[in-house]
Amino acid sequence: MRVGGAEGAHGPFLPDARPGARPRVRLWQTPAMDLVITDVADATRYEARDGTALAGFVQYQLADGLVVVTHTEVDPAYEGRGVGGALARHVLDDIRRRDVSALVVCPFVTSWIGRHPEYADLLYGAKRQAAPPAPEA
Repeated sequence: MRVGGAEGAHGPFLPDARPGARPRVRLWQTPAMDLVITDVADATRYEARDGTALAGFVQYQLADGLVVVTHTEVDPAYEGRGVGGALARHVLDDIRRRDVSALVVCPFVTSWIGRHPEYADLLYGAKRQAAPPAPEA
């Protein structure tokens, strides 16, 4: 399993030619799975694909300064293989990158954040962590 490396925390960004799709990121590779997660904005969901197979998705809604995370679903063939966690991490990392808050109504993502408190500051109404001070020149 590869997480990280010279390309960044979650691997290289890959272009996506589909209309409405944001850059996708390859989260890891194993002999049995090559998972790619893409924000498919037209469908208001992030999709995790293993090749052409849809392994899972996270549904969301957009509001002013807020992403409402509504539902996570993983194909039974991919359950227990980290797809749901990879989706949750990618969605929350993207929310952080956009500098907006998350209103999480999905029980799975709520539970995942409970096990990964470094993402709790993204929740709607939470106090944001201060950015580290810039190094002095």
